[in-house]
Amino acid sequence: MHFTTNSLVFFLCVSASLCAIAKKSVETNLLAVANDNRLLQYYENGESKGPSIEILQAILKEAQLDAKVEFMPWIRAFTTASNNPNTLILSMIRTPERDDNFHWLIKLSNLSRVFISLTSKPENHVNNMHQAKQKLIAIVLGSAGYKE
Repeated sequence: MHFTTNSLVFFLCVSASLCAIAKKSVETNLLAVANDNRLLQYYENGESKGPSIEILQAILKEAQLDAKVEFMPWIRAFTTASNNPNTLILSMIRTPERDDNFHWLIKLSNLSRVFISLTSKPENHVNNMHQAKQKLIAIVLGSAGYKE
C-alpha cells in the first residue's frame, strides 16, 4: 500500500456555553457526544471506553461534574455540540473555522491523515493535496478535511 500523511491534532472541546457551568451553583446536566473512534473513544459491551473517555472522567471528577456519554455519527455529534449548551464533544480536530466556536480543553493526540492506494496501481498514488484534488476520494461528512 502507498501512504501519504498530513499531521493534525485531536482535541477534547466543549461548546461555548459550557464555561457558564463553573459559575452556577445548581446542578447542571452535561452531555458528552462522540463518534466511534477505536483509537480514542468507543462503545463496547454497554460501556464507554478508550483514552478520551478516561481523560473525560478524570476532568469531570476533578470538577465534581457528571456527564452522560452518547455515541453517534460524526456529523450528528458535531451538530449536537454546536447547537446545544452544556455539551462536550470527544474528540475533534482543531481548525481556524472551529476555534472561536468552542472552548478547547486538552490536546488528546496527534493524527495523520493518509491516502491509501494499492502499490499495483501507481496511477492511483497520491503524494500531496493537489494530487488528491484530482482524484475521487471518500471523506467523512463534516470532518475537518471535508472543506479542504
